[in-house]
Amino acid sequence: MRQENKYNPVWKVYFHRTKTTGDIFYVGMTCDKSRPNSAKSRNNLWKENVALHGFPDVEIVKANLFYLEAQYLEQFYIKKMGRISGGGIVTGK
Repeated sequence: MRQENKYNPVWKVYFHRTKTTGDIFYVGMTCDKSRPNSAKSRNNLWKENVALHGFPDVEIVKANLFYLEAQYLEQFYIKKMGRISGGGIVTGK
């Protein structure tokens, strides 16, 4: 991450939804315009979901956020939905 991006409202929070059901299975944040639509550097659970259901539908939850706002919102949704490892639905970090 370029340092100046941390202090500019260029961040977004996004969901990945399973193509077949519309269920959210990933919550992410980025300042990279192409990251929500990329399969690069994803975890194994994400890859398994995509292998079963196809590349996910992407929903931009909120854009034009500062870094700390995006970080808070991403963590909020992950806590709200829960991680798969703890019985929730989110495959992310």
